[in-house]
Amino acid sequence: MKRPFLDSAEKLFHMMILGFRWLSKMLFGLILGFVIGVILFILLDNKTGEYLLYLFLLVGLVFGIYFAERVRRRVGLEEYDRRLYGSPDLDDFQDKFKGVSNEKEGNQEEDK
Repeated sequence: MKRPFLDSAEKLFHMMILGFRWLSKMLFGLILGFVIGVILFILLDNKTGEYLLYLFLLVGLVFGIYFAERVRRRVGLEEYDRRLYGSPDLDDFQDKFKGVSNEKEGNQEEDK
């Protein structure tokens, strides 16, 4: 018997996770624009620096939205995070570590 409530709840949870992943990509551009704007605000006089801060916040927001949408359409948010956070070096290390421990166990059995 299917339980549609659980299926829809799982879909809702999945969509929320994808939304948070999209927001994290968008915030990258926004924070980058904010940092550049603050640096210019500190270096320049108040009025010009303030305008540049707002300008770079807007440019950062647009860049962040563009980046998040580009990742979502080309690769997919889940696949992008999988590639970003999944390290083949660690996988190779784990395989080698498992292989070394298995070889030691095999050698101990042969010695007996």
